[in-house]
Amino acid sequence: MGSLCIDGDGANPITFLVELLTEKRNEWDDKWEKVPLMRGSRPSFPKRVKIVEVGPRDGLQNETFIVPTSCKVEFINRLSQTGLKNIEVTR
Repeated sequence: MGSLCIDGDGANPITFLVELLTEKRNEWDDKWEKVPLMRGSRPSFPKRVKIVEVGPRDGLQNETFIVPTSCKVEFINRLSQTGLKNIEVTR
């Protein structure tokens, strides 16, 4: 995909969002590794889970700048190319 989302400063908001999400994931991974499990216990996991990506709906609301519609569309299209089946967006 071309760089449809370049603002006046030459920064690409999609690249910024990907870097921010990667940084947050690394922080969460570090915290999760420190969670102790009780000796002899095994976590109980469901047989199926439903993953719903809500970044285009919830995540973009927290930005301090207005994300252009063309950037939102590119962001959603890139997410859909990853194989996600459920992506929630705003109207």
